[in-house]
Amino acid sequence: MRATDASNLPSSQWLCCQLGAREHYAIPRALFRIGMLGSLVTDAWVPPSSLLAKCCGHTSKLRERFHDELRDGPVKAFNSSLILFETLARARGLTGWTKIIARNRWFQRKVVSFLRSQLRKGAWLPRSFTLSTLNSVKERGSHAALRSQLSTAPILFLEPSCWSMFAEDYRELKIENADNIASRCFLFEKFVDDLLEQQPGAIRFNTRAANVAIHPHCHAKSILDPEFMASLAERLPGRKATVLDTACCGMAGAFGALAEKYDLSVQVAQRLLDAIENQVPGTEVIASGTSCRHQITDLTNLRPKHMAELLSEALL
Repeated sequence: MRATDASNLPSSQWLCCQLGAREHYAIPRALFRIGMLGSLVTDAWVPPSSLLAKCCGHTSKLRERFHDELRDGPVKAFNSSLILFETLARARGLTGWTKIIARNRWFQRKVVSFLRSQLRKGAWLPRSFTLSTLNSVKERGSHAALRSQLSTAPILFLEPSCWSMFAEDYRELKIENADNIASRCFLFEKFVDDLLEQQPGAIRFNTRAANVAIHPHCHAKSILDPEFMASLAERLPGRKATVLDTACCGMAGAFGALAEKYDLSVQVAQRLLDAIENQVPGTEVIASGTSCRHQITDLTNLRPKHMAELLSEALL
């Protein structure tokens, strides 16, 4: 959620509402580095020195819910509520997708409640609120003001398959208001590339000689020409980028994770593996799809990155 117009980027503030530690908080980390993070709102935040960290076992995934770059950042988490949710979910026997959906709904309610409370207290207000908007808060209540903000804010997707669902699938299914929502949905890479096309000097990157090989996600290729991704990577001074001529990575969500599909998954991935093998040693491999990165990690000695990580690491 953006708090000011993009035409004034340096003073913009963004809210990152993130369930889990996807990409290890790459987006809020990048925003925090350049002073544009209004708040990271997440389900759990577990600093190493916290009581919760000390209570967790060494193998607990909760230990991943922290990043040192955001140690002093504006983070709002719901640790106690999450523990209560997990306890009740276990008592009710919730598992699989039923539990995932319930957790998503729980998080949505917590985020909306937090935003409403901030608006009521005036502790945080998006800088794009005008005097007339503030008056409407008094007249209609914070809920209406919040809905007004959310109804126009751009929606960014790190995962191409999630983006394509909102951009195309829901429209094809004739879901109510899908066209309006789709017009505000952007693939992360495309949003940043468009932004820098309009304002080339809005974000400064370091200079470093490096080769970048990009494996575009199938869902992104089905809607966009992925060649812009190389142009985006080459906005980083010194980088030379190539969009690989690859097909499906073979993982396809959970397909490649099934024991009976493993051999076929590896066969499908061979074109991708060959393309990576032919790259200059030291080439940074970029893959925005979660499944794609899992497949590359499992079948090579490389650690692929999301485009958000590449950009984040290059920020001045």
